Amino acid sequence: MKKILHILLTASLLMTICFSFKTVTAEVNSEGNTFPIKSISIEKPSITMPDTNVAYVTFKSAPSTLERLHITYGNYNTEYHSAYFSKCVVTKNLLIYSCPITIPKYETSGNWKIYNIDIKYEDNENSSWFSHDENPNLIKWPTFKVSNKNEDSVAPVLKSFQVIGDVLQPGVAFQLEAYAEDQKSGIKDIAVSFIDKKTEQSFLLEKLKYVGNNKWTSNTTLPKDINPGGWYISLVNIRDNAGNTYVRFFDKNGYTERSRTIRDEVKTATVKTDDIEDFYVLPQSKVLSKSLTTVKMQSYSNRTIEIYKGTKLLKKSNTTASGKSNLTFTKQSKNSQLKAVIKTKAGKVSETVKITLPNK
Repeated sequence: MKKILHILLTASLLMTICFSFKTVTAEVNSEGNTFPIKSISIEKPSITMPDTNVAYVTFKSAPSTLERLHITYGNYNTEYHSAYFSKCVVTKNLLIYSCPITIPKYETSGNWKIYNIDIKYEDNENSSWFSHDENPNLIKWPTFKVSNKNEDSVAPVLKSFQVIGDVLQPGVAFQLEAYAEDQKSGIKDIAVSFIDKKTEQSFLLEKLKYVGNNKWTSNTTLPKDINPGGWYISLVNIRDNAGNTYVRFFDKNGYTERSRTIRDEVKTATVKTDDIEDFYVLPQSKVLSKSLTTVKMQSYSNRTIEIYKGTKLLKKSNTTASGKSNLTFTKQSKNSQLKAVIKTKAGKVSETVKITLPNK
């Protein structure tokens, strides 16, 4: 069957703590065109994690109507930008505001700097942005060095993933099993998307449970209104606690792997071997008619139906191409309790149906 690319991701599964920073130009503020900042300084020129830092913003004159003062700081080089915001508060000296700088636990080492200043006054609806890139000569924009032995800029790795069982049923629980690894920060969550090959109906399972030894499992229930037929896993998305992500999705070329790190580096590779197996969703098998000698059933094509009374096999028959089966056995007692066991071509039990024979 033709497999169709289907990527079902919520924005929350793809967000990371790092992003490319876009500079903005300065606007006129309530004090006119004059740049109100005298200087910005950094308390510590170098920190070793998990240490913190402080930036100090000094005004030329005390801003009596200041509503908001923020700075943006982050790791900066030619390939990688991160950006974090700090809310500044006034010190005992009304000209000086302090802006706490906290580095996330797994952020990368490097040269960090102040990107911009965001100023808003109570009597003016406009905000004033002064950026390092657009206004490099207004002040000396400080930098500081960060050393972090816990930095994690490597994406998680998916070792294997499978649905336990090749035949599933609507409204019935089934198990997923994944093996995934992460270098340092550890895996935060794993999301999985499934899609029907014919109708493109899909559903998303957002979280698997970690059970140890790099193993993740989930017991989930298929929606009761899920379409019977062939399904496949169209997407596996893994995030670690540092914000690195791994995505495996299916398109016309087969399964594709894509890794994105907090350094904003993206790596893509086509997976030649398809080790994520398809599975089938069966319609609920049902009894069409029954008597003391016959049971007619509707199931799925290419299945074997076995009729038991207790542990005694009364009859076995293969279903037709339309999934029907007519099973005739020796006459049974009124109200006898039987069961029909439906098996796949490989002999796996896919469903069991209880049957009570009529009373006449």
